[in-house]
Amino acid sequence: MRVLAAVLVLAAGQADAPPAASPAAAEQAGSAEREAQAPAPGPGAAGEAPAAGPRRPVAAPAPPTAAPAAAERVQVAAAARRFAEALVARRASDLASLCAPSFSFDGRVASGADAVRARWAEVLAARGDSADALLDLAVAPAADAQARLGKPPKRVAALLGPGAWVAVADISGRPVVIVFARHGGALVATGIHG
Repeated sequence: MRVLAAVLVLAAGQADAPPAASPAAAEQAGSAEREAQAPAPGPGAAGEAPAAGPRRPVAAPAPPTAAPAAAERVQVAAAARRFAEALVARRASDLASLCAPSFSFDGRVASGADAVRARWAEVLAARGDSADALLDLAVAPAADAQARLGKPPKRVAALLGPGAWVAVADISGRPVVIVFARHGGALVATGIHG
């Protein structure tokens, strides 16, 4: 342990000092540095190790913050893809299963699994028989999406709380905005616009 502390002290001292002229000079400087850092022997029994002297604090590495955000982005992208594919395929039951218990249909809120499923059946029936295709899909945290896309409509703004994500799907040339958030530990769609 003392050797490790001495190496750390020596390395820290060398980082601050100008380079030594020769290896012998470096060894002498290292010895002087170690002697200066060693604690003075105190009273105690013979053979007793002296108490450790003051140590220079070692900075802890910064915790990785990008990894959780990247993992969350992957989860949101997968959820958004499932949602958009169910929307294109017009599967009301699948869409309802991917939604929060209270879901906003362009500001019109349906509450309860049965009400959400029934509302999806109405929305999909009103779209007629035209075939749709998912052309593109992008996801971003709500704050980033607002910075890029501008202020959201009032009927959607309430959904964009902390931790919310926005997915923008290009469905047959029409942009569809889907908001996702954690609900009871699960990542679910909380509303749609477009």
